[in-house]
Amino acid sequence: MKTPRQILIDARKLIEKPENHTRYVFNDHGRFCSLGAIRHVCHPQDNPLLHGATVEVLQKEMKGSVVAFNDTHTHPEVLAAFDRAIASLT
Repeated sequence: MKTPRQILIDARKLIEKPENHTRYVFNDHGRFCSLGAIRHVCHPQDNPLLHGATVEVLQKEMKGSVVAFNDTHTHPEVLAAFDRAIASLT
């Protein structure tokens, strides 16, 4: 079973390139927002507790809503938040 740390690492890889990151929509033909990437890696319907725990860690680094942060910050800022969240779980 994946851990929140591994889910964040895998989700970050999905949006690492700017052309794979999007705003305002979870998934746009293989492009993902932050939450969409996490959902893609950890299906909330399959494991809602793990999904929720992972989102909670990222929320702490984004200081609130993952969706709002993703939609109002630059791609490098989003990646930096993922990096901080991953580091917090090391």
